[in-house]
Amino acid sequence: FKAALERVLGAPNTVVIADAMNYIKGFRYEIYCLARATKTQLAAVVFCDVSLETALARNAMIADSNPTDAFEDLHIKELAMRFEGPISANRWDNPLFKISAEPMAESTHQGNASVAPETTTNGSAWSAALETVADTVTSPIKPMMRAHISTVKTRVGGADALGSLDAATRQVEKALLDRLSDAQPGERIPVDAKNPRIAVLLGRVPTAAELRGIRRAFLKYAKMHPPPADSRELEVSQLVERYAQHVSQLLA
Repeated sequence: FKAALERVLGAPNTVVIADAMNYIKGFRYEIYCLARATKTQLAAVVFCDVSLETALARNAMIADSNPTDAFEDLHIKELAMRFEGPISANRWDNPLFKISAEPMAESTHQGNASVAPETTTNGSAWSAALETVADTVTSPIKPMMRAHISTVKTRVGGADALGSLDAATRQVEKALLDRLSDAQPGERIPVDAKNPRIAVLLGRVPTAAELRGIRRAFLKYAKMHPPPADSRELEVSQLVERYAQHVSQLLA
């Protein structure tokens, strides 16, 4: 899915719809970083909100008509437990459109765009909500996203470029793992012994498995986008700082 997004992001005169579950905050942030790295405007996040009870009831209706298209109830409940809903205060979830998918429930709209009138889930209301989203997406009055130090492609030179990046990410991971047992949300953990200014800010305390997964995903992305041979070399400390910022964003 991410590879497909990378192929189309940045194309001129193109609207990209990332139609997926996107239920993990960290994954939505990764999409945001991809958009920012290609200077593509994140125009809207559309959240079709529905209660677990309604989702289970609709799944049961699908099972009655076509069992092969239905999910196991347990899987739906597990997804609901792991779901991290979008919050308009997060820049990667903004502008946020929250549209109720409950029968005849009210819809709300959050974000920087003008607030839509309260609507229900009947046909005219859905049409109005979608028109508001479409107007926001196609509006020309939006600042272009600029690449940030933590989202721009890391360019390191020489044959050992990926080796330097591996060492930098490993250093950050080790510093965090060493403090994981007693770390607290909001804590600032230094990750470079030579420069205490370089640190990861923990918005929440991750698991060891999550930290390893973040590192693997970061290195995989770097390998998919190898730097040119003549690119400017970066010191390991600079790579550590960039990766520390990346981790801080994911754990915000």
